[in-house]
Amino acid sequence: MDHPWVAAELHHGDLASLYVASTRLHATLRLEEVLAAIREIAINLIGVEGMAVLKHHPETSTLSMIDCYGVVPARRPDIPLGEGPIGVASNGDCYFRGVIAAERDPGDANSPVARVPFKVNGAVWGVLVIFSLLPQKERLVALDFQLFELLSAQAGVALYCCELSAERAAFREGPA
Repeated sequence: MDHPWVAAELHHGDLASLYVASTRLHATLRLEEVLAAIREIAINLIGVEGMAVLKHHPETSTLSMIDCYGVVPARRPDIPLGEGPIGVASNGDCYFRGVIAAERDPGDANSPVARVPFKVNGAVWGVLVIFSLLPQKERLVALDFQLFELLSAQAGVALYCCELSAERAAFREGPA
């Protein structure tokens, strides 16, 4: 039987991980740094082997890749919202396919292990698509789902702030 202090220590470690992740997301207004923080959270805290971050373009109702790790970026057109396992992210719901990594067919690049929408004011700004977990990562655990919730709420706001900051800088510089 585990000692109550062990459970308390594990919970404390989980809370510390959530705090660090949240702090990293809001430490900058530079897009590259926020994307690096998202990658770091996904790789080091969740155990992701292959992932992509896609941005929602409301004017064209599409998603396009703005960052990836561990996957070869496909040279293909943007993903229409509402189509396929990734495009349905526009509904704003998280999706987790088989919490055990072995349940996923590694040859099916269109079938994500997880899909986590990034929301701003209830609207989808973009989405994190996880294609594969590290081989030693047998399953997603409670902390992973807490990190997905944090990313859904906080990464969207951080990315949106980067976008606004870039627009403001461009406005200040004026027409070229």
